[in-house]
Amino acid sequence: MIDFYCVPTSNGQKIAILLCELGLEFNLIKVNRLAGEPPSDDYLKINPIGKYPSIIDIDSKNKKTTVFETQAIAQYLIEKTQLLLPKKIEERVNSHIWANAVSSGLTPLLGSQYYVQFRSKTNLNEINDWFLLEIKRYLQAFDKRLETNNFLAGDNISYCDVMAFPILFGSVKRLPDDFNNYNNISRWLNSLIGRPSFRRGIEIAKF
Repeated sequence: MIDFYCVPTSNGQKIAILLCELGLEFNLIKVNRLAGEPPSDDYLKINPIGKYPSIIDIDSKNKKTTVFETQAIAQYLIEKTQLLLPKKIEERVNSHIWANAVSSGLTPLLGSQYYVQFRSKTNLNEINDWFLLEIKRYLQAFDKRLETNNFLAGDNISYCDVMAFPILFGSVKRLPDDFNNYNNISRWLNSLIGRPSFRRGIEIAKF
């Protein structure tokens, strides 16, 4: 059984979808907190960085494996199950590439841009414009990739599609251009939202 510590963010949705798509049993522990509220001392014992989500995987012998950081959790789960990980080396490499593009590039850019535009009490228009340009660069790359591929890794769905879906499904809608210029991303999103595990995962960690 997996204890899944979750707050309603795109990172929470990524792991919720992944757990559902992999068919893993989990105990959902929804953490209620205010924006900016520090984590509890008990949670810091699980994740010393204090971010969400985190998981504790408890096996049949009661051995506990604690994993935090969204990308690390995803890699742990796909290695554990050997699912959503392409067998062809080219697709496997692309799956890792695009998952990392989401976790190290697009997700922090969108999170920072949200703070600058909607939560900062200072006029940071110049910085916001820079964030928007960087986000556009990533979106163009994702759209180009999906122009000739059904999924980000290639012909078949893999874990990088799960990692990319929540941030593209939710956060991009608040940007000035939305998806007006990204028809391939829109097609890909529509194909994934039809999957029951994706709908359930979004609902579990709903904004």
